[in-house]
Amino acid sequence: MAFTTKTANYTIDPTTDVVVFCDATGVGAGVTITLPSAAANTGRIFIVKRVNASSGGAPNERCFVTPIGTTGADITLTLDQPNATLTNINSGVMVMSNGTKWWVISAGP
Repeated sequence: MAFTTKTANYTIDPTTDVVVFCDATGVGAGVTITLPSAAANTGRIFIVKRVNASSGGAPNERCFVTPIGTTGADITLTLDQPNATLTNINSGVMVMSNGTKWWVISAGP
């Protein structure tokens, strides 16, 4: 499975990416991972996982996932920092396009 680690804002490339690890260590404004067009990627699944801890308040060192081409309004997800107890509920997200918008299939630690 193809994966990449990003430390700056990035738009997923549907020709090469499947899993994107987001590492916002030291990035004060956080890192935004933008999904490609839902209409052009029907049936595609992408996974984004935050891999860094946080050293400050919002938006310090946070990871964001922004779908584009959604119906109604764009939605931005903020991924929690991963932790050893796995009590966070949103440090990774799996999304799938139905040709109109991106749907969250799974979110978890």
